[in-house]
Amino acid sequence: MFKEHLRRQMWILDHTPMPDRQGSTVLSPLHYGDTLEIVLTCGIEGEMIINGKSFQVKDKRVFVIPPRMLHAATFRAGGKNPEDVIAAFHINTEAIRPVLDIERLLGMDHTLF
Repeated sequence: MFKEHLRRQMWILDHTPMPDRQGSTVLSPLHYGDTLEIVLTCGIEGEMIINGKSFQVKDKRVFVIPPRMLHAATFRAGGKNPEDVIAAFHINTEAIRPVLDIERLLGMDHTLF
């Protein structure tokens, strides 16, 4: 369903449940997608693993994940304040290319994927 939705749109904003509202850790298992993903966190603690490298999530962070890059997340704490957020902005690089060539802008090499 998610991929079908992205075929019709250039981008989609996805929200993840907060750890405190879940009552436990929020996990995003190891996965990859065909989109450029920008993950924003505020007031959240945890860990992002991107291409085998671990990054601590604390306070305000922005992660940019290229298409077809393996990544996972574990969010352990946060979400108690209204301004706390975990948001994933997925950009369909194929659909947006006539307006903005993101891969070229970021210097991405298509032959690597």
